[in-house]
Amino acid sequence: MQLFIFLTDHIKKVILSLSEGPPAFDCFLIGAAYYFFGLL
Repeated sequence: MQLFIFLTDHIKKVILSLSEGPPAFDCFLIGAAYYFFGLL
């Protein structure tokens, strides 16, 4: 559950900073998160 809270909080921060252009690492994290939640 802590992981879920951490990921959602991080994704929120990334979405808020999209206007500045997210780093490639954040793009990777978002993709990994979507993949991980897709397995649930």
